Amino acid sequence: MDKEPSSINSKKASKLTRRRLMKMATAAGFPAATALSLTPEDVKASDSDQVTIAFDVTGEVKKQVPADWYDHVRRTKRVKSDIEQKFLDREGINSVGVRTGSDPHVIVRLDADN
Repeated sequence: MDKEPSSINSKKASKLTRRRLMKMATAAGFPAATALSLTPEDVKASDSDQVTIAFDVTGEVKKQVPADWYDHVRRTKRVKSDIEQKFLDREGINSVGVRTGSDPHVIVRLDADN
């Protein structure tokens, strides 16, 4: 099972370098391409409870977000996927979605008469 993003920050190193952070990121389950794209801002964020995530497909727009919140978003997306696999083909269920605001949660839309 994937480790959560917040686990990157659980091991404090005496001197955190980009190389050490890259090793920790790959150990935490991040893809190698993501680990290679770490920036100095990512290293700064690693000393806090923040993780840097991409907000676009190319990975150019990045933002630091609370690690606990991002863990919750990832769990919510896994739950959404499980619900879709088990229930989306049933009669009366229109769609399954995710709302990722301050309290990420799964939304299941039903037919009006169900």
